[in-house]
Amino acid sequence: MLITIPIIHKVSTNKIYSNTLHWSQRKQIAQDYHILVLAECRKHKIELPVPAHLQFVFYFKGKLLDVSNCSFMAKMLEDGLVHAGVLQDDTQKYVNKITLEVEKAKEDYITIKAE
Repeated sequence: MLITIPIIHKVSTNKIYSNTLHWSQRKQIAQDYHILVLAECRKHKIELPVPAHLQFVFYFKGKLLDVSNCSFMAKMLEDGLVHAGVLQDDTQKYVNKITLEVEKAKEDYITIKAE
């Protein structure tokens, strides 16, 4: 499985733990990413291995976020896979490894690959 999602909210994990992002904003970001993942999953018949190794590659046209600062967005996308029904759950039984990478690109997007 390989899907591509546009980055509609470039949110550093620093904003989450520093409490500078209101809970309602976090909720909206989660809903927006869940909808994007659901739409992309509906385009393809996606089956994931169990347990899955999820690989998130974040491509940025501007300033690159540190790899660990992409963890909030990765969590929203992982939850989006559960919301879309592609993952039954995001517990260790279904996801046993997550890899994050950051690359420079001409536009902002994320690829999600599962092995």
